[in-house]
Amino acid sequence: MRSYLHYGLMILILLTTSIACQSRATTAAPAPVASQPITTITFACRDFEREYFERQAAEFHAAQLTYQVQVLSADELVGGQWDDALRILANHVDTFTDWAPATKDVTRGSGQSHAPHGG
Repeated sequence: MRSYLHYGLMILILLTTSIACQSRATTAAPAPVASQPITTITFACRDFEREYFERQAAEFHAAQLTYQVQVLSADELVGGQWDDALRILANHVDTFTDWAPATKDVTRGSGQSHAPHGG
């Protein structure tokens, strides 16, 4: 009986020592997860719309960390060449807003959807 008590006491001491050593051991930092590359989507809009779309882009990036939307000025990209605006934008950005003609242009019969107008 005494030998069982002796072995039991030895096992208890070993377990206590083992647990005490484990609690003092430094925890290794977890291995870094391979970060996924960020995909950038270029998006052009008129200058008067830009602030709105930049807020939307920031919210989108916060929800979708692997995507970033870069909001660009359609006005700068087109550079006044409004008759050729769709081709210019399609060649320089991934996506862009289109705009309708100003009411005053429609009533005058102009109806050119790419003529610049104030927001």
